[in-house]
Amino acid sequence: LANEKLQQHFNQQVFKKEQEEYEKEEIKWTYIDFVDNQDMLDLIEKKPGGMIDLLDEQCQFPKATSADFAQKLYNSFTDNK
Repeated sequence: LANEKLQQHFNQQVFKKEQEEYEKEEIKWTYIDFVDNQDMLDLIEKKPGGMIDLLDEQCQFPKATSADFAQKLYNSFTDNK
């Protein structure tokens, strides 16, 4: 999670904001296409339904196992690409 957050911060500061500034100042440059990892962050920390939220929910059941959690993740995220 920390790596994804750092990557998003880097992308925002270096790519997105700089390119917005170039547009404002009408500086010619080659647009840098970068991957926005917000979808990955949502997958991990979205409430309700993110991975951390599902883990918190699973921890409420005293007899839950890692296999139960894995199945819950599989059922929740089968359609994600």
